[in-house]
Amino acid sequence: MIAFTVNWHPEDQAWLLASQNRRGFPLGVAGSQLLAAGILLALAAPLAGRLADWATVNPADAAPLLRPLAWDDAVVAGVILGVALLVILISLRTERFGLRTMLEMREAEGREPLLGPVAVTLGPDRATFRGAAWESTFDAGLLTGIEEPPGYLLLRFGPARPVMLPRRDMTAPEADAVRSWAAGMLERGHPASGRAGAGEGA
Repeated sequence: MIAFTVNWHPEDQAWLLASQNRRGFPLGVAGSQLLAAGILLALAAPLAGRLADWATVNPADAAPLLRPLAWDDAVVAGVILGVALLVILISLRTERFGLRTMLEMREAEGREPLLGPVAVTLGPDRATFRGAAWESTFDAGLLTGIEEPPGYLLLRFGPARPVMLPRRDMTAPEADAVRSWAAGMLERGHPASGRAGAGEGA
């Protein structure tokens, strides 16, 4: 049985939310959607110009619709994609700051329960995480991986159920004990996942 306490801060939850948002989407869900929209708009811009020429100049003549791509089409497409990428970059740079600010405000108002001291208990059959007003228990056999991004140990009980353990609140023996516990659970239930999960990063 392993028992210790960590303290979740707003910046921890902001990091976890941002990393989950980018899991499988390097640009994040919103960033990927914005990039797709930018690509679609960049492709549609030349066609829109040709349709405008055809409709306003001579609808009986289809020549404007068949005009080959020119340098001005490339410039328009490049500007659209450049603006989309700039917006994505800004959003990625400010994502964690915005989330942290929101969580700090909710904490000050007493509306955010997933902050503060968290008692961690890792046993042979289950893992329990207990905060001031909540408790979560997972079957230890559901553990699918342990990751070590900078500053954290991250236990994953499936793709949508990560539990973060800030390293600043853990002693070296506690961190080693968590690694050993996770390795044992993965080896017992999912040998292949144990070997793969231990080396992943968020």
